[in-house]
Amino acid sequence: MISNKNITATQASNTDLLLLAYRQFSGNNIAMADDLFVFLTAPTPERDVFLVTCCTCTISVSENILLLTYAPL
Repeated sequence: MISNKNITATQASNTDLLLLAYRQFSGNNIAMADDLFVFLTAPTPERDVFLVTCCTCTISVSENILLLTYAPL
């Protein structure tokens, strides 16, 4: 059975550099990768500012999967 539902997946490249950027942005110097991924996947105004000022995003599509790959600037 073919589904017409789309799936969005988030991933990060250069996670170590992205985590450093997140720590500076958030002021949380002990933030871990789990904190970063929760932040990236929860839509908030703060996340929008972080994405615009600290990240690039590459979008890939494979059938019904939309893959967002965030990387540090």
